[in-house]
Amino acid sequence: MKIPKCIMVIDNNVTDNWIAERIFKTYNIASEYRFTNNENAIDSLNDYCLINGKFPDLLMVDILYNREKGFGLIDRIRNHSGYRENETRIALLTSVVDYTLNYEKIGKQNIEHVFIKPLDIQQLKNLFI
Repeated sequence: MKIPKCIMVIDNNVTDNWIAERIFKTYNIASEYRFTNNENAIDSLNDYCLINGKFPDLLMVDILYNREKGFGLIDRIRNHSGYRENETRIALLTSVVDYTLNYEKIGKQNIEHVFIKPLDIQQLKNLFI
């Protein structure tokens, strides 16, 4: 995967977002990044699409905030009129390595990658660089 122009992180954890932002800035991971919480994700996507005419290149969605709500949010994203599978990738964020995370469902969702929080540069390099 090429390095994305815009990354949108959908996560309620302020500390994890702060760490991610520092990594993005320090290593120039994307030219643009946005942070939003799970409740405002669709509104933020609508605003981004209105301004830019397309979705962000990568969406990083916190799945363990509420597992079913996280997968439901991914379903809503994929059903959004602005979503184009070949233009926008979706990755999961999780706080812990959770053996109960439904990997079959992840596969059906065509998830690009699962990132363990807090993010580290090696995880991003493995995907983008």
